[in-house]
Amino acid sequence: MAWWRLCPPANAAGSHPFDLIESALDLGASDNPSSLQSLIVLVNRALVSNTAGTFSVLSLEQAAPSDAPPQTRFSAVLEIRPVPETAEFVRRVDSSFGLDPRAPDSLPGPRSPVTYLRDRWPPWRELSWCRTPDAFDLAVGPGALARWFAAQEGQPPPATSDDWPAHQRAIAQAGLPGTPFFQLYLNLNSLRRCLEPSSTLIDGPGAEILSTLNVSNVRSLMLHARRITPGDVRTRDPVLGLLPPRAGQPPPVYSGPVIAAIDATWSSRSDPPGAIGCTPLTESFWPGDGGKRLHLPPPSGDFVIVLRTDNDRPRGVIDGVLSIAPHLLPADSAANFPVRLADWRKEQHAALQRTLHSFGPWLVLSGAPADRSTIIATLELKQGVDNARMAADLLALVAPLAQRLTADAESSSWSLPFGPPLPEGAAAWTVAGHADRPVLIAAISIGPPPGTGPTGDPGARARAAVRDARESLQEQR
Repeated sequence: MAWWRLCPPANAAGSHPFDLIESALDLGASDNPSSLQSLIVLVNRALVSNTAGTFSVLSLEQAAPSDAPPQTRFSAVLEIRPVPETAEFVRRVDSSFGLDPRAPDSLPGPRSPVTYLRDRWPPWRELSWCRTPDAFDLAVGPGALARWFAAQEGQPPPATSDDWPAHQRAIAQAGLPGTPFFQLYLNLNSLRRCLEPSSTLIDGPGAEILSTLNVSNVRSLMLHARRITPGDVRTRDPVLGLLPPRAGQPPPVYSGPVIAAIDATWSSRSDPPGAIGCTPLTESFWPGDGGKRLHLPPPSGDFVIVLRTDNDRPRGVIDGVLSIAPHLLPADSAANFPVRLADWRKEQHAALQRTLHSFGPWLVLSGAPADRSTIIATLELKQGVDNARMAADLLALVAPLAQRLTADAESSSWSLPFGPPLPEGAAAWTVAGHADRPVLIAAISIGPPPGTGPTGDPGARARAAVRDARESLQEQR
């Protein structure tokens, strides 16, 4: 009913695959294994470790009213290919929790799984893993590995309404440039059926979130990410494709890192089964030519994502985040959130208007060169925007969180930590450049860097990334 698959290039830099394994084990063994925080960490670990693998949710069941604390039962499998051929890898997996092994499942083929279950765990929390010459499989739920391998052995799977092959066909027929490397599939119909007793996706918080994301009527949804190598990146907006280039000025040659382009496909419940819609969420080119071109050079790092910020899109994103926020907060904080939000909108109306009207047409996301768990956002502002005024307005917008802010005088930047229900992390920002081309630089760091254990303050890493990006921009100019 839900899965993601990551297929990075063979020569991609990354951390040890065990960083991803540890996140999956945390998801299976945590006190709240269905938490949004654990799932985000798992996907983040997969991306930053560049580990080829698939994570599939096989079943989902809403917690019983008597459960304390409330938990959503599920079964899932994480498969990594290829698996490291080292005894240390096996030792670390086998001793991760120091659990007593139980009898292995009965599995098709020559596989010998190890199965764990703590005394205080209910049976559905069973963990098992199996290592073969081709893959490493970690499962949550009794019989999950047997079901997973049965499908691979060609045995008939149970009846399913998954339509992900139609999504893949739709994106292939679009003829988009680049090589696919990441896919995320959600069968919202199946999730609705599983969670219907709790009304989470019918008339509860989940329904509000789906409405904010404009997918309330969606049957299934899929995200697709493509890698476009620098030599294949165009620097002219396809919207301008019918217009002749400027005389004697051919489009500039792109000289940045790989561009990661993201597209969405969906099946609407108001359309017949098999009808798939498709739209780009990010751009497949670098805006280096035309009237709305970027004057900034491509950033360093191992990837770039380009998004449009015109047509009032930033305001829509802000409104969407504020609509979802109360459903992610603890009950005591969510109760008075509407009143506090109304006061904030009234008090900061002028600052918000000035900020949104200062944005240029392009937002560029890139990986921090020295920290794979940090994303840098660069937004070229409109010509003539005053840096000091912009910085003051940004501080005014986060005034309710002033006690949590940390200032960095060296780079004139600020950082703000965040946490549950999101993973531990921090955001930092600064305003750089001159009045002719001011730039807003921000960074988001999630958790400690892979392989560092519990160390590594996200706030310090985010501020360091902002400082480095600012210095790099000054050198390039």
